[in-house]
Amino acid sequence: GLSASYLYTQFADTKKEIIKIVQQSMLDKKDELLSIYTDYLTDEFGSDYIKVLKDNTSLRRKAETSLSLIKDSEVQYLYLLYIDNNSKLRYLIDTTKDIDEKGEFSQRFYPQKDIWLKAASSQKSEVTAQAEIDKLWITMVFPIIRNEKTVALLGIDFSHAEYLKVNKTLIPLENIYLYSAVFIIVMLISAFLQLVIYYTHRKTSFIDPLT
Repeated sequence: GLSASYLYTQFADTKKEIIKIVQQSMLDKKDELLSIYTDYLTDEFGSDYIKVLKDNTSLRRKAETSLSLIKDSEVQYLYLLYIDNNSKLRYLIDTTKDIDEKGEFSQRFYPQKDIWLKAASSQKSEVTAQAEIDKLWITMVFPIIRNEKTVALLGIDFSHAEYLKVNKTLIPLENIYLYSAVFIIVMLISAFLQLVIYYTHRKTSFIDPLT
């Protein structure tokens, strides 16, 4: 029983560690790609590209097409927000294809968590889990800095389907731990029964049948 419990605990810890490693690798890769994308914006539209994109629809479409290249099966939503004069977040670019979900240019963005304010003030990427939203796994916010001030934020929401995919790949490992636990339990029961049979036989062998 204790051995089986230990195995289960070991598997749970191993599973968490594997998911953590996969998640960090995924975040590091996207963080690097977002950094490359901001460099591209500077090269393509100049250092004041936020203002340029706000003022030009065709250039916004071009920037959206480029940003869409980062969006793969891991990503549910990917968008660029700017900070208006009242410190409110508004959509500049949204790569969402579904028109019903897509954020329109200048549309107000209402954050559900303070990760956006945290990223803006810390001026570094921030990550949060999205357990309360069915479609999402985690969100990463990448701040864009100009003259030591956060002027925009790139948001990337990772799909919950990706989390399920990672879990699915761990099923064979889970089965190994499960079979091992069952094997240990069966062996313990077998050993216990053998002890019972042994001591029962030993007891009866010491009893004189004539007494």
